[in-house]
Amino acid sequence: MIGDHPLSYVSNFKYLGSFLSNNATVDADVSHRISKASAAFGKLYNRLWQRHEIKLTTKVAVYKAVVLSVLLYGCESWTLLRNLKSLESLHLRCLRRICGIQWTDYIPNTEVLSRCNISGIESFVMKCQFRWAGHMSRMPNDRIPKQLLFGQLEQGHPHQGGPKLRYKDSIKANMKSCGIDFLHFEKLSSDRTNWRSLCHSSLQQFEENRIRHLQAQRQKRKEQIVPTNKSFVCQSCGKECRSKAGVKSHQRHRGH
Repeated sequence: MIGDHPLSYVSNFKYLGSFLSNNATVDADVSHRISKASAAFGKLYNRLWQRHEIKLTTKVAVYKAVVLSVLLYGCESWTLLRNLKSLESLHLRCLRRICGIQWTDYIPNTEVLSRCNISGIESFVMKCQFRWAGHMSRMPNDRIPKQLLFGQLEQGHPHQGGPKLRYKDSIKANMKSCGIDFLHFEKLSSDRTNWRSLCHSSLQQFEENRIRHLQAQRQKRKEQIVPTNKSFVCQSCGKECRSKAGVKSHQRHRGH
């Protein structure tokens, strides 16, 4: 109650442009950000993205300022699990439309990022979270955000099963993947200039390793040799197929 007015119980509500849910997930907020970013991208489709006389560098700069800023609003506090694929899908889909690349061109995502000279969406999210975490560590000890980040419960135990991923766990895992020592995080982030330089270099190395890993996986798939000496024969007509599923499809199509 606020005075004489009762407050209704809801599963999620909007506060300062972000959605807060009762189960501490960011699914509603990420879905809302994706819809807003898609709308912002669509409004510039005919006026900017399809204009061939405008340079690609200009289009990418506008995309960062207009679309990515809308998409990643409030991402400093996100704990992403399966939502990262949705964000990456929208990011690459927009870049392909900016470059005029169709899905029939068979151009991998790594080549799209290289043409636009831009990194994946995961690097953008980690950059925002590292900067916000460093800002919180430099706060005085009486500030509530710092107390929530470094505070722990004196009593209690987790429930049976896998615990929910906390914001601190997400930051720790991201720093480990970028080669940043989380144990000395407070000392490293005490100097704002050095912390920003460390985040920039670490994220650049992380993106390069990610691109190399994706390229190696793609090359490995292309080099896989399909054995041709083994064949599957249809018992009705004698047609040879390269797989058992091909034989079943052939028999179903022929009505055998």
